[in-house]
Amino acid sequence: MKQFLITLLLVLLLSFSFVKQQTKAEDIREWNRFELTGIVKALKEKTYKANFTSK
Repeated sequence: MKQFLITLLLVLLLSFSFVKQQTKAEDIREWNRFELTGIVKALKEKTYKANFTSK
């Protein structure tokens, strides 16, 4: 019975840490998406300005 309780406790701790890591990964992924959107927008603006100045 004691081993069962220890195993149950370890499984619960591991599952909580997994959920925490998963949430952190989602936040990082969302931040990367915003960062990439900003980079693409900046590159499009620079390309657009370069096309006007080259003519």
